[in-house]
Amino acid sequence: MTSRVFEKIPFKSFLWLAFLLCLIGDLLHAWYAHSIWLSPTSFDASFVRALSLQGIDPNDVPVNELQEVQSLLYQTIWTILISFMVINIVSYFLLTKQNAWGIKYTKFICFTSIFLCFLSFLKELFTPDIWLASTTLQLAIYIFVYLGFRFYPDFKKPAQ
Repeated sequence: MTSRVFEKIPFKSFLWLAFLLCLIGDLLHAWYAHSIWLSPTSFDASFVRALSLQGIDPNDVPVNELQEVQSLLYQTIWTILISFMVINIVSYFLLTKQNAWGIKYTKFICFTSIFLCFLSFLKELFTPDIWLASTTLQLAIYIFVYLGFRFYPDFKKPAQ
């Protein structure tokens, strides 16, 4: 069945479709990371847990220090997310030019994302909400692109 879908998509069109789909998958990853890691309740719970593990009473930490740490965390996560997005966009663009590195990197991203999205899917399966839909969509995107790599023979001889 999948071969019939890919037979209808010219190779060059698939390259740009893969670019677009992987970008959508990455944006969904970034949205999830931002919503989960940077939510005030999640941050507060993690920070209190980290302090407690170190034997520090969270009530002894001044509020301004908590705010500074939270600000540092936000900046760090945003920097990481933006860095990954830039690297991935460059790699996906290289994929459209049939660059060997872009192809290998995108295959790696798809393969690892399938595995991680599957784990996330299992976690979200018991609490159906927007994250279950997002994870399902990501899983479908990365599986589709990965199967495309396996279908098109042009990927077996990348241009340098």
